[in-house]
Amino acid sequence: MFGTILNRYSQDESQDLQADVGMEEENLNFEFHDFRSQAPDLLRTEETENDTRLRQMTEYQNSKYILYPDDMFKIIWDMIVMILMAYTITITPFRVAFIEQDTTEWFIIDLIVDFAFLFDVLVNSISAYYKDDDVLVVSKKVIFCQYLKTWMFLDIFTSLPFSLLMSSEYSNASRLSRLPKLYRMIKIARLLRVMKLMRNKNKLLKCLECFSKVSVGVERLLYFFLVFVLIVHLISCLWFFIGRVSSDYDNWIVKYKIQDFGIGSQYLASFYWTITTLTTVGYGDILPANSIERFFCIFVMLGGVFFYSYTIGTITSVIGQIEKRKSKLQSKILVLQDIAKKYSLTQNFYKRIKSDLEYDQSKISKERNNMIASLPKKLATKLNYIMNSRFITNNEYFKDKPPEFVTLMLRYLRPLRINPKEVVYKKGDYSNEMFFIKSGDLAYFDTYRNKDVSFLDVTEGNYFGDTDIFFSELREFSIKAVKSSEMLTLYRDDFFNHILHNFELLKVPLIFKAKQRREELINHRKDAMAEYLNTKNLANEIAPDLEVADMSSEITTFKRKFNNLKNTLSPATRVLLEQPQPSNVEDLKATIKLLMERFKKVERAYEEKQDSSDIEIQ
Repeated sequence: MFGTILNRYSQDESQDLQADVGMEEENLNFEFHDFRSQAPDLLRTEETENDTRLRQMTEYQNSKYILYPDDMFKIIWDMIVMILMAYTITITPFRVAFIEQDTTEWFIIDLIVDFAFLFDVLVNSISAYYKDDDVLVVSKKVIFCQYLKTWMFLDIFTSLPFSLLMSSEYSNASRLSRLPKLYRMIKIARLLRVMKLMRNKNKLLKCLECFSKVSVGVERLLYFFLVFVLIVHLISCLWFFIGRVSSDYDNWIVKYKIQDFGIGSQYLASFYWTITTLTTVGYGDILPANSIERFFCIFVMLGGVFFYSYTIGTITSVIGQIEKRKSKLQSKILVLQDIAKKYSLTQNFYKRIKSDLEYDQSKISKERNNMIASLPKKLATKLNYIMNSRFITNNEYFKDKPPEFVTLMLRYLRPLRINPKEVVYKKGDYSNEMFFIKSGDLAYFDTYRNKDVSFLDVTEGNYFGDTDIFFSELREFSIKAVKSSEMLTLYRDDFFNHILHNFELLKVPLIFKAKQRREELINHRKDAMAEYLNTKNLANEIAPDLEVADMSSEITTFKRKFNNLKNTLSPATRVLLEQPQPSNVEDLKATIKLLMERFKKVERAYEEKQDSSDIEIQ
């Protein structure tokens, strides 16, 4: 069937065939009209799903006085609670352990934090939640009962304003304020809010994902390091706190005269003991002095054993995942080194292959492709569209194409990087690939008497190589990189056997488009060569020793810069420049004047050369 379609192009005199193709094209245009309306639907559907609030969905219309997970108030309040919990887990234990007496400012801050957590109890009582990560519970009774059975009493207890209760200004229990140990023991209850952080660790992970764009392995290391620092900080504060409340004289603080140190030195000594104990080093230079401290040391040492084992296992696992791809690359490079030694590859060729291997390894993820392939077709199509939406939107080739066709193509695309002035392919090479430009600039060129003449630029968002795949086994044109470019390539066999084979209706329009692009390339090459020869003839008349190729290259570079500049202009401005009107006559006069001045300079140079030739003859 494909050969029949190609033959139709070589028999233009057959009007019947032209009529058939015209009808086929008309039908396909109708189909493409549907594709144009349906292809972006995957992205639009995803955006619509994200934009539609749960509160606005029909199934939740009857649920009133409920806070939904995507309500703006709920999102902002959760962020505030996360900040308050960070304050509780860092500042509060330090103040309880090391600060003797609170100031008025700290008293006010504690009150604000306490009442904020009390308000959070109310918020949690009316907040819908996901059960098993996919079922949203919106029943007020179920929400309240579930909260009552789990965290409500603990949240209320840890949110009580003990500072207010212990203050002589607000309570008759002023005598208790003279009991610093009891006061500290009551304040330490606030540390139970750490349990709130533990049950909200998923929100913490989401915050790390929002503020860090690193790989999953590095993200796990960051999360582990953050948890490690917080645990060490808490144990350090608890160790110093126990030393203060256990006994007035028989404790590790008095034993090592730590009470005479500054707050910074006291914290450092406690932090040092925690690190040596958790890492199972235990130098023994700081020892417990009473039974309570010994009991706490036993607890920390037992925890340190598990913590040390977990640390080693986690770090090994994370680094193993990070190094997995590097190890694959290293094995390929070792094979390349053996080949280079055995067949005496040049250093430049070896570096080029190594560079391509490194680039290819950094861009391709077989695990990701296998994961996508294992998904249901609809989900895989949507996910692929989302992952490659920018590339699909920016590239001309994928416009008016059905999403199934685009998704299938994405599975067979491979990354390629081209260095400046490097030739992608030359005229006469076997046409085995087509290319899609992600970034960079390239240029079609032809050769005239060993001189390269550029005749068309291809930039980001364009594609090339399709005309040769359809109409010729050998390349009809040459193309090279103007600057470093990144592309995706598609092999000929993959395109015909695995992609186009499944989309019979797309064959005719794709051939039409390729035929049109081929004719445009031929015309561009013809015009460029004619301009080059005219420039060469003019240069030979004025200055025979002038390098025409250099002049042509400068002209091409200027045109490229001009086109890039023109593409940044608004459509109205471009129309004004390309279609002069009476309103911009003065600008046209100035342009003509400038051209005349340049022409006179060339004319004077030509006359001076003629005069010098006459003098030599005389």
